[in-house]
Amino acid sequence: MSLCFFIKDYQDLDHFVPIITTLKDSNKIYVILENNDLENDKRFKYISNFVESSYIPQTNKFISFLKNFVFRNLFLSNNLFLLIEYLSKSKLTNLIFKGHFLKKNSIKAVIYDHRPPQNCKYIFLCKLFKIKILAIPHGYHIFTEKIEFLEKQTNRNIFDHYIVQTEFQKENLISLGLNENKLKAIGSLRFETKWIKKLKEIYGNCKINFNNDRPILSIFLGHWKYGINKNDTLSLIKEILELNKFNIFINLHTRGTSKLEEREISDLKKYDKIIINNTDFHASQVIDISDIILGVGTSVLLECIPKNKPFYYLAYLQKYKTVFEELNKFQIPHSSFQIINTLKNLNLEKKNYIDDKSEFYLKFIKNNIISLEREYKTFFSDIVQNYE
Repeated sequence: MSLCFFIKDYQDLDHFVPIITTLKDSNKIYVILENNDLENDKRFKYISNFVESSYIPQTNKFISFLKNFVFRNLFLSNNLFLLIEYLSKSKLTNLIFKGHFLKKNSIKAVIYDHRPPQNCKYIFLCKLFKIKILAIPHGYHIFTEKIEFLEKQTNRNIFDHYIVQTEFQKENLISLGLNENKLKAIGSLRFETKWIKKLKEIYGNCKINFNNDRPILSIFLGHWKYGINKNDTLSLIKEILELNKFNIFINLHTRGTSKLEEREISDLKKYDKIIINNTDFHASQVIDISDIILGVGTSVLLECIPKNKPFYYLAYLQKYKTVFEELNKFQIPHSSFQIINTLKNLNLEKKNYIDDKSEFYLKFIKNNIISLEREYKTFFSDIVQNYE
């Protein structure tokens, strides 16, 4: 069958490329880029060997305004889709649109990331042509408790299928108004061991030379808005720098949500042997060369598990509980004093860090599914069988 993936940013590539790779042998795959900067990404270049791709510019402001207006009004949107349902049965409608990309290529399903429906190009045409509309994660929602400012997501019931990675994420979305029958928990190919090995082939080695024998310590920062204490985080980073024991990577979040002010960056750069990574190096490459990893508010630490890398989650710096609360207890320090003391006396060979044989990995990455590849293939195959 023919599938069409819409990709708008680097996080989409993180989670879409392993799925596309899994489905490529039994499907014709089209990729529509909504950001032409992505053409230079190594993951995009990799899938370019077996997908057809094109670039489509953002919707103009007037069309965006209309779509926002429609989806803010449940009554209006419901009636509009009833009209589209009626028009879909018209021979004239099919004749008018017979040359459209979606019709011409017999697209059976269009796949977006977890985005509001008003931000989905061709969503009305998909309904008109009776093409299945799917939403798959552009990230990994690590928060296991309700976040106060999250909005209802009832309007996302317009999607035919809404994929998540785990059961707890599914329950969270049901509480926000998504129809349980549209939700499917199917595990995370993004952090599955086989894909992590493939990702290393795609990226190659990270060429960083600190010209010394100090171990490399990487710190990954998440969204400040998700209850992370920025001041305490920066204070901890300075304490680590003052140990004068490590070469240090400070990895800012790729969406720009852990942005540092110029003054804060200048403060950190006063210290020796530090690199502030603002997407210059991919997280996967940084983890590869790191001897020890710390992080808060980011799912990227999950990649440490299939790579068998020692890591610590700084839960005490964050307001909300996350999946990382279920790590080995020694991997969750409860204070700056505790993590600084750990780093002072660090011996990487003495502790058994969580790995891909652990219950944590089976629960939160695999969703207790034996073969994620088979699960994804079966799921997409079933969509075709149920295609109207």
